[in-house]
Amino acid sequence: MNIIFFARRKKRTQTPRHIADALEALGHVVRTVHYGRWTGLLGRRLADALLLRRARALRAGLVLVWKDCISSSLLTKLGESRKTAVICVDWMPEPPQSLLDRARRADLFLVTNRGQLEELRAAGVPRPLCWLQGFDDRTYGPADEAPDWMRTDVAFIGKPGRPHRRELLGRLAREFQTKIWGPGWEELAKDFRGVQGREILPAQYGAVCRASKIIVGCNAARGVELCFSNRLWLTLGCRGFLLTDRVPGLETLFENHKHLVWYESADECLELVRHYLDRPDERERIAQAGCDIVRENHTYRHRAQELITLVDQLPNKRPLDRGTPA
Repeated sequence: MNIIFFARRKKRTQTPRHIADALEALGHVVRTVHYGRWTGLLGRRLADALLLRRARALRAGLVLVWKDCISSSLLTKLGESRKTAVICVDWMPEPPQSLLDRARRADLFLVTNRGQLEELRAAGVPRPLCWLQGFDDRTYGPADEAPDWMRTDVAFIGKPGRPHRRELLGRLAREFQTKIWGPGWEELAKDFRGVQGREILPAQYGAVCRASKIIVGCNAARGVELCFSNRLWLTLGCRGFLLTDRVPGLETLFENHKHLVWYESADECLELVRHYLDRPDERERIAQAGCDIVRENHTYRHRAQELITLVDQLPNKRPLDRGTPA
């Protein structure tokens, strides 16, 4: 299948590239378009016209869109004779109207949780589906060694986020040797021990997992089914020991104390940190089991195959005649 993918470059996560690479590994042809660059150079009308011609020349059977990286009018025109899917991997309790507008026009709207589907249907999105993120084993990987300056008992990778995350990290930092990696913590450094003041890029993620006895997860959303950060996939895939907050449905993917460990409250989180810091063999066993299940079942190649299966289940569309304006 020929696919045109409207996306932007994500330096920190590289998720659009992971998706494109995985689709190509399955034998599909993917052409990625940075819509903002086209419209910035040419203006929207001319860019839309040229991109429509490009899709025709490619004989694209599928149009993928990263969130709102396309105009609504171009998505509608492309969707007249091609299957379309909009992907949103970010947790948005109130999706912006620009995104909902594109979701309503697409054949599929893929979100990385199951708890919002009814809400999205009520908002007029015809086919919202849960499509989880995954692990890219060509970009990320376990590290056998880590520099001494990274070593710590507890680590967190991510932004400050909501108050419950900052409260938990503050408690952890007061009791345990803790390193906090990620942007946005600089102004909070005086209140949080262990703020490193730097981001962790993909090539460094495995080293942080190897250097840290426990990687703590604390998700932005609470109580939303299968709504969790890609921190889960990255940590497990990099053979890190992950202690994360339980979200509904997590037990359908993993077994507690076998692949990872989850907590229900901040107090339980601290108790589990104390428990597992003294049990390196258990940590290593759980980290290896988590790594195995992710690499065997949850890479972006698996996600790409799931995506193609969903697309194949959509009704076929009648292709436009070559001479018919779209």
